[in-house]
Amino acid sequence: MKMASWDEDTKNKVLRQVEFYFSDSNLPRDDFLRKSVSQSPNGLVSLALICTFSRMRSLLGLSRNTKRDDVPDRIVKSVAKILRNSNCLKVSDDGQEVGRARELNKPEEVIKQVDTRTIAASPLGYDVKIEDLEVFFSNYGKVVNSVRLPSHVADKKCFCGTALIEFSIAGDADNVLKQTLIYAGTELKLKPKKEFDSERESLTSDALKSNSLSAGDAKDGGTKLKYQKGLVLALKLERKLDGGSNGQKTCESTDQSEQKSSVDEKTRQAAAQKENDSLLCAEVKSTFQRFGTVKYVDLDSGADSGYICFQEPESAIRARATAAFVEGGVISKNFIMFIEAVTGEAEEEYWKSYHCDSGDDNYVIDRGKAERAIMHDPEDMSLQTRANLIVSEDFEY
Repeated sequence: MKMASWDEDTKNKVLRQVEFYFSDSNLPRDDFLRKSVSQSPNGLVSLALICTFSRMRSLLGLSRNTKRDDVPDRIVKSVAKILRNSNCLKVSDDGQEVGRARELNKPEEVIKQVDTRTIAASPLGYDVKIEDLEVFFSNYGKVVNSVRLPSHVADKKCFCGTALIEFSIAGDADNVLKQTLIYAGTELKLKPKKEFDSERESLTSDALKSNSLSAGDAKDGGTKLKYQKGLVLALKLERKLDGGSNGQKTCESTDQSEQKSSVDEKTRQAAAQKENDSLLCAEVKSTFQRFGTVKYVDLDSGADSGYICFQEPESAIRARATAAFVEGGVISKNFIMFIEAVTGEAEEEYWKSYHCDSGDDNYVIDRGKAERAIMHDPEDMSLQTRANLIVSEDFEY
């Protein structure tokens, strides 16, 4: 039988991934895999089953719908050959099963030990990669056992913005907590995992209960204003640190600061406004689209605050739940974004002021783009007030 072949990098990733599945870092918390191990007479589980796990499918080039019986035998045999190089895994003689080389201690005790050497780091972008974080934190600890990207309870498909990094010894974790670290241009907020767990539990409850899902009515000078509650979030933006480099925080020299301050202010403002006009609304929309359909983003040209309107209240709840878990804000390519609910009188005033049509999901309010459009076609100005132009979504991002 012809064996499957992969490059050395893929082989190493396969080995590390399966070792992680059966490690102290994962197995005590993985109810499905732990149950499979406990039900097996020899403590081994089907290797074909392991190959159907999400990250393994990706590494092995298997389709998303691959089931255990669909995994080619040549792939199982090839993976078994790779895993036999591990000191912490045991592979059956026929290469069909795999498990731990040593029996797992009491899960509760193992979890407690692992948590003492684990830290939480935020804020991180939703597209951050585990491998990149492993490389980054390996500079500050002898060995990074694992990196986890937990989802938030409001939506299991969404990364909560905080990574959990487990070091091999508690001392390394303690040392990292004392440092000031910059990742992708953002200063990280570091805390022990126990603190993260406690905040996650309380914030989850608060975030899920804070929005009313019922429709609301308000009166505007005798005219009844109808709107659905819970769709709108207030947004504040903070530009990420220049350079986007990773490492310890450093201070600029006096000469550099003076040189920067001497740059022509008008040129700086023009460049910043041009960038905001062309990219900011698209960047905000792209960042929050993963929580649900974003109907529009409402920002004044060059402003650092505005509003996001979702199509469904549940999407706004998911976004707020994620923001609640991430102390330093939600990360995008160029900005750190802070959001909060718009409720009560503030919500009523918003809808009175903007009169947005909540029945149409095919537009984006982009005031920077609107002002340029008005300049190109002055007749459009009579159709709009406050440069609040509705622009179709099909323009290029």
